[in-house]
Amino acid sequence: MREWRELTRRALGELAHGRLTPAVGQPLSAATDAHTAIEDRRTRGKALLVTRT
Repeated sequence: MREWRELTRRALGELAHGRLTPAVGQPLSAATDAHTAIEDRRTRGKALLVTRT
């Protein structure tokens, strides 16, 4: 649990200083790029494809 809190603290600090930019959703037209990024391990977490603007 302690490691999780430290990771959260560091991540929020990076976010606050502008060194971390979360990507929230990509258009459905970017599905190929999103899948390639996942396969190439250039991203972590989830890939969210947005069907509406």
